[in-house]
Amino acid sequence: MKYSKLRMIIVDDNSDFRDILWSYLSSFDEFEPVGAAGNGLDALTLIEEKEPDLVIMDVVMPRLDGLGVLESIKKRPLRKTPRFIILSAVGQDKIIQIALSLGAEFYMIKPCDLEDLVARIHQLWDYDSYNGINLSIKNERKTEETEKSELTIDDKITQLLDMIEIPRHLKGYDYLKHAILMVEEDLTTINSLTKVIYVNIAEKFRTTSSRVEKALRNAIDIAYRRGNMGCIHSPSAKKLEQRPTNSEFIIMLVDHFRAKSD
Repeated sequence: MKYSKLRMIIVDDNSDFRDILWSYLSSFDEFEPVGAAGNGLDALTLIEEKEPDLVIMDVVMPRLDGLGVLESIKKRPLRKTPRFIILSAVGQDKIIQIALSLGAEFYMIKPCDLEDLVARIHQLWDYDSYNGINLSIKNERKTEETEKSELTIDDKITQLLDMIEIPRHLKGYDYLKHAILMVEEDLTTINSLTKVIYVNIAEKFRTTSSRVEKALRNAIDIAYRRGNMGCIHSPSAKKLEQRPTNSEFIIMLVDHFRAKSD
């Protein structure tokens, strides 16, 4: 089977890290690093010259930072606009939200497992076959083996949240997983969202109910901005004409989860 390689640019002011990442990604048949830059201005030049499918980029860099690159890309009439994955040691929620709002697909905190990075890349191109790119035979076999293997409930919920593109680094991601598990085990708990589910999550993650509610809201907003909610098949989803409340969203995912598990 023939397939197109996914062309990517690596942008990081740490040359040692660029070399490590370049070498690691080059070991995959489906990836082709085509350029590397140590600052944002050089990154913009490379993006115009190389027309990559993906840019893996840090935030804190000289001359122009990662957020500046994202802002510039939105304003430039490029023939081909790449996707972005941010890989940075900066973990402030505000910076993360700005990056995502400017178009970054994922924001991963350093140090991170490079296998997780590859998984996120595969996830992006698995779901929408962007530009006709197909993954290698090796990864198609991995997908088939995964589908055939026995998955736990936790694994299936993780697949569901990844499918609707809620970033894993968000607190709301973990809170949503826990909420779905609770409602899946006992549907009546959804009627006590504030007094039971929020409190339970707050105790488990050592936070407050109000922060749980806000984190869930944020995760749901991101899911709807990314526009992949059409893959959710749920009777409750068909009745909604606008963005759902937290409880409506949880029920929608539980409906989908149960339908797929049957």
